[in-house]
Amino acid sequence: MPTFLLTVTDEVGKRDTMSVSAETAQEAVALLESQGCTDITLHTEDAGAVFTSVEVLEGGDITAADIVEFRSMSDGAFFWWVTAMLYKKAWWLMVIALALLAINWLLSDGFGLTFFLACGLFLFPLAIAFWSTFTGFARRYNRMLECFAWARWEQVLEQIPALRGSVPEFELDGREAGALAGLGRLDEALALTKKHADSEEIPRWMYYGRVAEVLDVAKQHEEAMRRHQLALDDAPENPTAQLDLAMSLLANEAEPDLARRLIEQAQQQHLSDVLQLVLPGIEGLLALNEGRFTEAVPLFHQLDAGLRPLLPGSPLIGVFLDAGQGYLAITYAHLNEHEKAERHMQLALPRLRALKSNRILDRYPIQAEAR
Repeated sequence: MPTFLLTVTDEVGKRDTMSVSAETAQEAVALLESQGCTDITLHTEDAGAVFTSVEVLEGGDITAADIVEFRSMSDGAFFWWVTAMLYKKAWWLMVIALALLAINWLLSDGFGLTFFLACGLFLFPLAIAFWSTFTGFARRYNRMLECFAWARWEQVLEQIPALRGSVPEFELDGREAGALAGLGRLDEALALTKKHADSEEIPRWMYYGRVAEVLDVAKQHEEAMRRHQLALDDAPENPTAQLDLAMSLLANEAEPDLARRLIEQAQQQHLSDVLQLVLPGIEGLLALNEGRFTEAVPLFHQLDAGLRPLLPGSPLIGVFLDAGQGYLAITYAHLNEHEKAERHMQLALPRLRALKSNRILDRYPIQAEAR
């Protein structure tokens, strides 16, 4: 069963982050409300909950609050977190190291064997923390996502095999399929995703959503919209499916009324904190498409301010940020504030070009010669 992470205030006023097993995020929130919890912040939407590791949480070393904190944690901060955790767990090792140093001092051994053995024990947790942070699978996974976020498709394909067994197959197959689609090998990409179509572990709507992502990489945007519609048909009350279809419609400048209804439906439900941060960007795109340019500007700024703190923990956040910068540039251009427009477009341009985001670039009304 999916595992959701939530921060709540319980009946006695204590605020805590916890994990709850439920079929959907809405059920998880309802369960805690029935127990008298208030001021509930949902950290995990339905897709992410499928891959939240119950075993890790039950192990005791990593708490639900830690997992939430990891999302915005830089490599340096994560390194020090792991270091502190390992030294706390290995206190007995430090006792042995101190005993060896005492023996070394009593024997007046100088820089002998016992001294270097003690130093080795002292530094062992630090070495493990360094390896975990900068060469472990989490770092390798983020390195692969960084390549994906910059359309370095060959590098994505090179790095995925080393992650097999450490990252869920659905996630890796989706990234591999996206890279294949980016290289023009769409048939191979769709064949790779199809093996998850009838999976008992992966909800059907998630499967359709991942296929839509692959089709978008291949610039098959109309087909991608159809898959988002199939996802919504499979899970009509799911806010992620609702917002995914709304965003797809708006990116293609299609059916603004339907997009608005989907946004309103999603807002009536409990949204994860990350979806709440993404929502202003979707509302901003709706305002842009409808010509409400002055309303769109603060929404795109809100998107950037909300998501940017999460960038150190997830390279894919950069894709949303640069798309938001691009749409903000378009909005400023329509307001004839060309200096601001150009400043934001220059920030977004390297990634938009790398991803061949023509749906954004082609909407920018300032001619290329002006740039």
